[in-house]
Amino acid sequence: MNKKVKGFLYSLPFIVSSVLPSQKANAQIDFITPKTWHAPQPNDMEKPNTIYFGFQPIDLGVGMGYSKKITPNFGTYISFSRGKYRDPLSLNQDEFKQYFIDHYKISLGTNIHSRKDRSNSSGFISLGASYGIFNTENYPKENMDEKVLKKWSFEFGAGITLGDKLTTGFLFDPIKGESNIYLGIPF
Repeated sequence: MNKKVKGFLYSLPFIVSSVLPSQKANAQIDFITPKTWHAPQPNDMEKPNTIYFGFQPIDLGVGMGYSKKITPNFGTYISFSRGKYRDPLSLNQDEFKQYFIDHYKISLGTNIHSRKDRSNSSGFISLGASYGIFNTENYPKENMDEKVLKKWSFEFGAGITLGDKLTTGFLFDPIKGESNIYLGIPF
């Protein structure tokens, strides 16, 4: 086995344990196994729902979503957003010759939550699928980027719930190069 790969595999438990919040003040390394990854706590399911508002910088899109924690470790989310892509090839032209594409997106995915730490905060990672609808009626066909206009794509991301007051995070679509930054309120 390659030395770099072997070194990475040995350091993986340290990397993972540094990302996940720990229960101990001066934490030693918690090796994560299926049995010890998360011991449910009484307050883990206290506020299982979150409504959030998102912003997509690439197309100045806005949206909102809802997530639900089903178990202390697992949850789902759904979101809807609307934006307008600006054709990068038309940016040097005057305002009337620039082309915009109306963009609607719906996403559905899962969240995997870590255990809560002493400050009642927890992290999570997300993975989901998205479906895009584009209005390209008045758009010149020679300028279309097929990668951006694919209907189906996927997204991944991470976030943190700070106490029971605020959730923040990001989602990223690697195929389209599209990101979504969001803030939410647990309830």
